[in-house]
Amino acid sequence: MVLHASIQRQRIDYLDGVRALAILAVLLVHWGSPLAQSLAPGQSLARGGYLGVDIFFVLSGYIITTMLWRSRNVASIGSQYLRFIRRRCARLYPALAGMLVGIFILYAVIHGAPVPAGELILPGLVALVQGSSFYLALGAPDNPFGITWSLSVEWMFYLLWPLAIFWAKRAGFSARKTSSVGMAVAVALFACSLFQDERWFYFSALARMPEIIAGGVLALVLVDSGCRPSLLRPNLAHWGAFVAVALVAAYVLVGPVQWSPIFRWVGLPLSVAATLYLIWIGTRSPQGIAVRALSWSPLALLGRVSYSLYLWHTLAFELLVRDGVPLPRPVAAVLAVVATAILTTLSYRFLELPFMKSQSPAFRHDSGTVTEVETVPSPLTAVADRR
Repeated sequence: MVLHASIQRQRIDYLDGVRALAILAVLLVHWGSPLAQSLAPGQSLARGGYLGVDIFFVLSGYIITTMLWRSRNVASIGSQYLRFIRRRCARLYPALAGMLVGIFILYAVIHGAPVPAGELILPGLVALVQGSSFYLALGAPDNPFGITWSLSVEWMFYLLWPLAIFWAKRAGFSARKTSSVGMAVAVALFACSLFQDERWFYFSALARMPEIIAGGVLALVLVDSGCRPSLLRPNLAHWGAFVAVALVAAYVLVGPVQWSPIFRWVGLPLSVAATLYLIWIGTRSPQGIAVRALSWSPLALLGRVSYSLYLWHTLAFELLVRDGVPLPRPVAAVLAVVATAILTTLSYRFLELPFMKSQSPAFRHDSGTVTEVETVPSPLTAVADRR
């Protein structure tokens, strides 16, 4: 029992560690590029950091689907669905609302007057109803709430996927059969989106849904196989996790911007495959070297606060690291990092933690032990183009 409890805790920390990799990629592209351009106009840093969103999407699909499939059929499909949506709203909206209100206040203070409706009110309302994905995909101008586009992608998943899972369970479908149908849907959506224009492919919920479904498919496959840790001895499979991380890191550092065709043909498939592999190795060998490395406490902590960090990480840089600010760029950058850390801490402490009390059993082992796991959003949840 102690061994299984230790494994469970390490698996949770491991998933937080994978989240940390994703948010680090996001920070590199959103924090590094403005600094690089200020020091050397025309230059940018870690342009491939937009892959962080793909990692978040896959991980979210895996966690949510595991939770949904292992939930008990103790009520009607409608009741289960409404309960799930209420839990998602309670989990995600407090921090999101805090960020929306904070932006209105900060912009009003800095500009000394209310900001024109077209710049804040309309996109703010769109973000509040989770419409930023299609709003930007259809060519809407840059706005301070553009960061929320990935949340609206996830909400499209939340609105559709649980209904399919609950119905499949009630109809007696096996996890394996359901995974096959899910894979077919993901492949069809991805194929239909491949030749769309760059903004639609990057921002639209329909184009990005296959990544989340891919994580869900893996969850169903692992549920079908029992998802029992094998405690494998170190071998090439463990070291393959480091290779996966290295390949993604290489793309983040030297890859092209998200508008490049290389993103859809190379970057996106690479990040999805690497994340699926990382999840798989974490379930098959929870005491392996890769799991121990990504379960490192600082990484796990970064992953746990990644939702709030994602919501706030661009605002301070946009306000401080820009032309017209009477501060040297390095000083402004340090202040922006400190401000982001403070805002993230406050958001996590007061707008996330109080709503984590109601949690769902997501991971079960052959000991019969159930671990209560809060499904942290990907934020969680993702990365946005702010140009």
